[in-house]
Amino acid sequence: MSVSSLVTYQVKPGRMDDFLASIREAKEVIEGLAVNLQSIHAFRAAVAGANTGRVHVEFVYGDMSDWGETYVREMNDPDFNAMLSRATGPNSPAELIGRGLQAEIGPSAGSGTGSVIHAAVGTAKPGRMNDYLSLIDDINGKVLEHGAERVRHLMMTAAGPLTGYIVALTEYRDMAALGEVWVSETNDPTYGPLIESIIGPDGPIVPQSQAILTRLPLKRATC
Repeated sequence: MSVSSLVTYQVKPGRMDDFLASIREAKEVIEGLAVNLQSIHAFRAAVAGANTGRVHVEFVYGDMSDWGETYVREMNDPDFNAMLSRATGPNSPAELIGRGLQAEIGPSAGSGTGSVIHAAVGTAKPGRMNDYLSLIDDINGKVLEHGAERVRHLMMTAAGPLTGYIVALTEYRDMAALGEVWVSETNDPTYGPLIESIIGPDGPIVPQSQAILTRLPLKRATC
């Protein structure tokens, strides 16, 4: 199962272009050092309560050993450390909020990717993790049936006070598609009971938060 390194930033006012330029630089450096790096994506929290506006950068590796070897390479690379110093210095375009690791806890479903992601965060009740895992295939099939592009299930494995939290990420083509899917799900008499079986009073998951994220471009613009 894949492992994601997730880094969260608060971009300073008016510095988004500078921030994206720094992330593109980091992407090139990290791609040169990484072991089995599968993808790098950046997302802005478009609808997330008090956390609206924060940016999450996700680096996905094949497994924990790939991430560990990459980390050692980065810490021993002078170019990476120079870049890190610039990124955390007083003139940096963003403030580092936190970082953590997320491990995939079930196979992703769907082959597409989307520009909008719904993130549902929760915690498993004591002794109920297997109950949640047994429902993953059902929820995957249902959201894809209604038009989602892909769904992933992750657990925060090294994330400070958020360690142990479960994250379900559902991708949609765009914001309009998200709205269409949600309307379709609302009109499906089988959808509500399925969600209730997961986060209802007798379900295995206690919901903690939700957010809608939009993907940020990491490719350099071409003339």
